[in-house]
Amino acid sequence: MRLSLMVLVLLATACSSDEKFPMRLSLMVLVLLATACSSDEKGPGRDSGPPATVTVVTVAPESWSDRIQAIGTAKARESVVIAAKQSERIAAVRFESGQRVAKGQVLVELDAGTVKAELAEAQANLNDLNAQVTRLQNLQSRQLVAKGQLDTVIASRNAARARAQAAQERLNDRIIRAPFAGVLGLRQVSQGQFVSAGAIMVNLDDLDHLWVDFPVPEGLLSQLKTGMALELQADAAPDQTLSAQVVGIDSRVDIATRAIMVRAAIDNADGLVRPGMLMRVSLQQDAVQALVIPELAVQQVGNRTFVFVAGADGVASSRNVRVGSRHDGKVVVIEGLKAAESGSGRAMILSDISIKRPVFAAVISLMLVTVGLIAFTRLPLRELPNIDPPVVSIDVAYPGAAAGVVETRVTQVLEDAVAGIEGVDLVTSSSRNGRASVNLEFTLERDIESAANDVRDAVSRVADRLPEEANAPEISPKWKPMPMSSSGSASCRRVPMRWH
Repeated sequence: MRLSLMVLVLLATACSSDEKFPMRLSLMVLVLLATACSSDEKGPGRDSGPPATVTVVTVAPESWSDRIQAIGTAKARESVVIAAKQSERIAAVRFESGQRVAKGQVLVELDAGTVKAELAEAQANLNDLNAQVTRLQNLQSRQLVAKGQLDTVIASRNAARARAQAAQERLNDRIIRAPFAGVLGLRQVSQGQFVSAGAIMVNLDDLDHLWVDFPVPEGLLSQLKTGMALELQADAAPDQTLSAQVVGIDSRVDIATRAIMVRAAIDNADGLVRPGMLMRVSLQQDAVQALVIPELAVQQVGNRTFVFVAGADGVASSRNVRVGSRHDGKVVVIEGLKAAESGSGRAMILSDISIKRPVFAAVISLMLVTVGLIAFTRLPLRELPNIDPPVVSIDVAYPGAAAGVVETRVTQVLEDAVAGIEGVDLVTSSSRNGRASVNLEFTLERDIESAANDVRDAVSRVADRLPEEANAPEISPKWKPMPMSSSGSASCRRVPMRWH
């Protein structure tokens, strides 16, 4: 009753517009605290009330496995750019964009009229020499011609056979076939078009079997091994989790990022993942037995980490612990608790003050809520702070290159180079015909000039891996404005770049 009256008086005081409100509020808080303290003290014949009801969890060893989080890029296990071997006019195009083709299927036929004539001439000459060799062999067997004359004709026959084979190979080069089964990209040529040697016609990828390459910090190298299971998620299907397996670890650590590349293989028979997609990698380590408790049971006060342990007499006491990794609402206890400990082993989700003085804790909670409501109504409006995140963009011009070539030879090289830069929060990239663009959004506390210098250093280390025909990368820092509105909501996909 006393507590209720004091709360009502405090609310009435808050509603008044008197200028002496701060002094009244201070007096009321003091009276309220005194009331709370006096209500916890036991007087003669006063009952202290029933003990507090808490939730307990028995500590026992569980199977636990840590996870390594990473960001990777999907790549086709077999991927090739179909290009012309000879400079010639296209006689026929035998495919369509996005078509699935079999190994050896004809894709493009180049004009082969001249080569066919050369092949016919070489074949006729070969047939004539074959007949001469047969006739001279009969005469030489009867000693009617010299053996040297027969040898000369045989040598001419062999040379004619080589010329016929060369003409046949030139004819085969005019017929372009799929080197393996897969799915074609967008068609880049048309019938009747003249193409030069090396001109790109279409991309071919094996989408049934993909690789995912992702960097792992060198400090975790000892925990990696082939055959480890991992889980993948793509932004195109965030509700689906794909299973994969580590099939390879690079032989060296990148000196620019201090990370080592790891490769995982996935079965993509349903075609959900496409090469170049961003993949979120969760690598599951081998399971071990560990003491696991709910994360809410762990209390943190300053530098002290502790839990409350229920004794045999039902009295709770705090105990210092050292915790390890955590995920899914659970945490590993490294030191401080033991399994099946006599009279203990139950971590309680409570605070020390709520156990010893429950009425005082309740009054404090009510007081904080009341003061918070009062302060909220009197909170002045101020100008919103500048929360535009720093962004550094990398632009590279690659004149004459198709989008697929830009993606493979420029964009992916730059993404791998900047993957380990400190403070990167979001990475976006685009590859177009003749141009690549990579944008890095950093966390708010990251200095934009320092971030730009880090990006320049990372790009300079891989400059020799970029094509000679490409222009020098243009690196420019800027601030990315974030939209503000009084109603509605906005969301942004964040790409985690740190390791746990």
